[in-house]
Amino acid sequence: MNNVLWYFHVNNESYPDSDWNSIERYYPGDSYVDWVGFSLYGAQYPDEDWRDFDEIMGPIYSYMINTFPNKPLMLAEWGVMER
Repeated sequence: MNNVLWYFHVNNESYPDSDWNSIERYYPGDSYVDWVGFSLYGAQYPDEDWRDFDEIMGPIYSYMINTFPNKPLMLAEWGVMER
């Protein structure tokens, strides 16, 4: 199809955090992907620690721009619980 843009969307952290579950293993290839994106979430439950935005954004942002340097990057989903 030539009238559609495709994007590859991942979470900012892998669950479970194992080699078999790495982002590269799911990426179909540059010829199939126009954009890359990720979801980023802070605390979702009252008992979770509150983390600074830069602390959770920094690693995935650096990873994505270094792994996919020729692809536009999108923060596709984000959220944090209200305190």
